[in-house]
Amino acid sequence: MAMTFTNPNWPTNFRDFFPNGTSGLILAMGITFIAFEGYEIIAQAGDEIKKPRKNIPKAILVSLGIVVSVYILFAFVFIGGLDPLQIGQPAWEFIGDYGELGIIEAAEYYLPFGALIVLAGGFVSTLAALNATTFAASRVSFAMGRNHDLPPVFSRLHPKYRTPFASTILSAVVMITLAMLFDLTMIALAASVMFLFLFAQVNVACITIRRMAKEKS
Repeated sequence: MAMTFTNPNWPTNFRDFFPNGTSGLILAMGITFIAFEGYEIIAQAGDEIKKPRKNIPKAILVSLGIVVSVYILFAFVFIGGLDPLQIGQPAWEFIGDYGELGIIEAAEYYLPFGALIVLAGGFVSTLAALNATTFAASRVSFAMGRNHDLPPVFSRLHPKYRTPFASTILSAVVMITLAMLFDLTMIALAASVMFLFLFAQVNVACITIRRMAKEKS
């Protein structure tokens, strides 16, 4: 509705999907991969999921469907709702020129308090993502400590709360250190590359394990 009111000619914003060629799209895919990697947390929480064989694949597919739908809807509205005649340039170029603040500037164009709404939503989603990331990182360290891939101290549970406190503290220290020492864009790029390699190794491992299981049976 907002897109229709602010720009009745919104279909014109979607005529050219590759204004600068496909190379930019390919580079962006490598960077934005980090925005889709959260579903791995579901698998990392497998020890605490009821009926994991059934519920883990179901949760991954459902979460991916929801996230992709939300991403596409937001991009569609923010790009389609900007009127090139009023902003003096194509919608995608307007958002790109502002970089990380592009969505905020576009939201300010839609609503009087659009920027505040987007900032509040971004803050809440960041806290949720931080909580999930800390949980996943501590769970991996805990499992590695339990399997003796890391020192056994990481497998210790808090006597009262029954949580892996040592691995949680380690995860927090690593995340705070990286956030203070490096640019967030650099961290996102490095994380995207590492996740690509990680998931490739996981897929190869799954194929190998299934093949070994068939040979034993």
